[in-house]
Amino acid sequence: MNNYIFSQEKPLIESILYHHSEDAAFLWQQRDRFVRAPHTYPDDLKKLDRQLAAHLEGLTVADQAGWDLAWQALEAFPEEGEAFVTTALATKSSSRQRFELLQSVIESEPSTQRGFLAALAWTDFPSAKTIIDHCHAHSSPLWQSLGLAATALHRIHPGDDVLNRALNSGNPLLQTRALRAVGELDSKKHWRYLQQTLDDPDLACGFWSAWSMALLGDHDQALNKLCQIAQMPDHPHQHKALSLTLRALPIQKARSLIKHLCQHANLIRQAVMGAGLLGLPESVPFLIEQMHSPSQARIAGHAFCTITGVQLDEDNLEGEVPPEAPEGPNDDPEDDRVDLAFDDDLFWPDAEKVAAWWHRHSSGYLEGQRHLLGKPISEACLTYAFKHGSQIIRRGVALEQVLSGQCATLPNTNKCLFDG
Repeated sequence: MNNYIFSQEKPLIESILYHHSEDAAFLWQQRDRFVRAPHTYPDDLKKLDRQLAAHLEGLTVADQAGWDLAWQALEAFPEEGEAFVTTALATKSSSRQRFELLQSVIESEPSTQRGFLAALAWTDFPSAKTIIDHCHAHSSPLWQSLGLAATALHRIHPGDDVLNRALNSGNPLLQTRALRAVGELDSKKHWRYLQQTLDDPDLACGFWSAWSMALLGDHDQALNKLCQIAQMPDHPHQHKALSLTLRALPIQKARSLIKHLCQHANLIRQAVMGAGLLGLPESVPFLIEQMHSPSQARIAGHAFCTITGVQLDEDNLEGEVPPEAPEGPNDDPEDDRVDLAFDDDLFWPDAEKVAAWWHRHSSGYLEGQRHLLGKPISEACLTYAFKHGSQIIRRGVALEQVLSGQCATLPNTNKCLFDG
């Protein structure tokens, strides 16, 4: 955001409000990246949430002046961060007019929808409920889907009427979000809808049906579907399918799937990721071998750390960037390097040092036993990892906790961690 609203001659209070608005938008954008980053921990998010809440409070206490400034910013720059700020402020007011103003921007600028939804999910549910109810009552599938998504992100059941309407809507956007919510919210009464849409020609509908069925306990029909998707490089949900499938399959079947992925050059990346997800110590030699390949080295290092609990930077196992390292992603969605963004947040491993470390410590890991962060997976291990692990670890743990019966609804790893 640029200094487009206030000149240096404007009163000090307006300048302060401007900086609250600008900093809040920036912090949300930073948070949005952090919640998906491999080296972000709960304490990092809590610190960001505390700062974000302070800036929003500064705008809230200014009442109409704070809203006016945030609204002008959104009009001038209709982007995700500005949408987050104005929506968060709107939740503090029961004014329907503010919701209607937001509507006009959200509908005309689709890129703002992410910020709008994020604000409803970040804000406590009682505050967000008025706007969420407006979304549920709207005639548009877009607004109904945003309302349903916000409710599901709070892990609150929207009610059978809302969920049934969405599942029967025939609108791919709305129906897809409803199918996902069935699994997130452990809504077993809606099982038949999942079965009916498992083979839907819409890729997203078919995937989320299978995903929710697997979370609800179907480890046959649903996992067969997810196994197929996990082997489809062009499928938009390939990694999500792989992540759930390997955790839900019996160990021997999961090992067979990884072995199959290894036999296809275009699926090696998935095999490396899968080895880390499954967590078997006998996969470590394969991961060390992949560390010699610049295109796979960083994800192999990350998989190794996921299993063993070591940290490449802190344990002196970090390597140099090889001269033949692949270029990072750019902003072109048609560029195949876009999916390497995850790798850019990872350390380069020193394969020789890692091999030496494994030679010294491998006897402490039981073959055939899944491990996470150096410990055999158990209820206590999962509880600790969810509380103290990185964001990417916590996302995987959330799935593990549902599959093991430790949790019924899927824990939300992106929720606001500041409760002050």
